[in-house]
Amino acid sequence: MRGVVTALAQEFACGTGHSVKLEYGTAGALQKRAAGDAGDVVIVTAAGFEAPK
Repeated sequence: MRGVVTALAQEFACGTGHSVKLEYGTAGALQKRAAGDAGDVVIVTAAGFEAPK
C-alpha cells in the first residue's frame, strides 16, 4: 500500500504544485493524532478507527 500511496502523492504533487506529507502509523497512533491535529485524508480499516468525539 505504501508504494501505491507514495506514487499517487508524487504524481499529485507534480501535477498540482501542492506539497504532500505522508505519515504512517498504527491505528491507535493515528487516532491519537487525529484527536489533536487536522488532516485532509486518513486511511484506516473500519475496525481500527473510532472518530474523535
